[in-house]
Amino acid sequence: MKRRKRENISDLPYCLHDVHMSGIRMKMVDQSFANIKLLFPKGLYKYDAEEEMICSGEILLKNVDVDFSNVYLFKVKGQNYGKIRGRKYSITEFYKKYRTFDMEIIDETYGYNKTKFAGYMYQKKKTIEFVMEFYHFGDMYYLTEE
Repeated sequence: MKRRKRENISDLPYCLHDVHMSGIRMKMVDQSFANIKLLFPKGLYKYDAEEEMICSGEILLKNVDVDFSNVYLFKVKGQNYGKIRGRKYSITEFYKKYRTFDMEIIDETYGYNKTKFAGYMYQKKKTIEFVMEFYHFGDMYYLTEE
């Protein structure tokens, strides 16, 4: 049996762990595709010579297939594990309902035309979990002021 190693992505220029996302902007390219911008009011983490720095920035995802991009919002009944209750939104439904929000990204995953973020969404006195997934045929760009 032939063995082939899948390389991990180890050279990301910025880290989104513990970063707060505050909004989403969507510009339709045609009926099925959109360019989506994610807003980070306090910036992104950059690791430079083992020193953590924060720089202001946004993320742009090009040619997102809106039919296969979703946001899951759910509550877990129990401490960390147990029954879940929630809702699945298409990215366009989510955009219409939540133009601004406070989401803290805990995990970021990339691969095969997919970008996925997971973490916590804060609403008044409630904290709920989220998974936001984008299926895109274009590239992902970090838009920074550095």
